[in-house]
Amino acid sequence: MKKRYRFPKDQWVSVSLHVRVNKDLNAKDGFTKLYIDGQLIEEREDVQWRADGRKDTMISQFLFNTFHGGSTDKWTPRNKDGDWTEVHALFDNIVVYRGERIRKSPGK
Repeated sequence: MKKRYRFPKDQWVSVSLHVRVNKDLNAKDGFTKLYIDGQLIEEREDVQWRADGRKDTMISQFLFNTFHGGSTDKWTPRNKDGDWTEVHALFDNIVVYRGERIRKSPGK
């Protein structure tokens, strides 16, 4: 399942990512699910995330990264007149839960 999605301008959206590592080391029963405002956008099932039973193979860190653009000027943000412009993204209420919690943005 894969749905095309483009973040809307000037409004909050809720992003929920649910990840489960495989229960048995040789099983492909792990998955990821990406929800935006409560709607399932992307899902990967039958994933074997780990094949080693050490404790450090479990999820122990959270990395958050954003990226805009590429290696040439064609990726530079432009306004409606085609001039270069600044863009900003605001992030709020980043929380890591154990277990699945799917949220919608306030007012939706």
